[in-house]
Amino acid sequence: MLCDAPTGECQTCNACLPEQAERILEYAGVRTLKARLAELPGRLAEARERLTQARWVHEDAKLRVAEEEARLVLDIAADKNKYPNAEARAAELTRRKAEDPDYRAADYQLRVAEEQLSEAQDYYQALADEWAAVRALARIAAAELNLIAAFEPNGREE
Repeated sequence: MLCDAPTGECQTCNACLPEQAERILEYAGVRTLKARLAELPGRLAEARERLTQARWVHEDAKLRVAEEEARLVLDIAADKNKYPNAEARAAELTRRKAEDPDYRAADYQLRVAEEQLSEAQDYYQALADEWAAVRALARIAAAELNLIAAFEPNGREE
């Protein structure tokens, strides 16, 4: 500071402007907001990629379950004498699903994939919400800075 006024109390000296500007920027949280605004798009892109991968894994797991169920249905349908009606075939399918290790493994993988998909969706949504909140905070900070600038003291030395 080049003037004789106590630190931060000078309202007219150009030498004190950088110090005053720094305090105003700190008050508005501008640097923190800028860092978050710069960081979040990359994190959102990574989360979007993770979500896409989780969707693919989920779709593959659903397909595997459907394939295993179709195999069981075909096995049951091949023995028409033992399972003559739809109720008997449905009951046998339920029993075989519970006992068949390939079906059970596929069903387990589907449940894991559903959990991972849900987590990926939640994470992406949390980042999207954070992005929206940070953008809103940046707009508020900009409005505050504009308000501060509008009330700039008259008679400042240029």
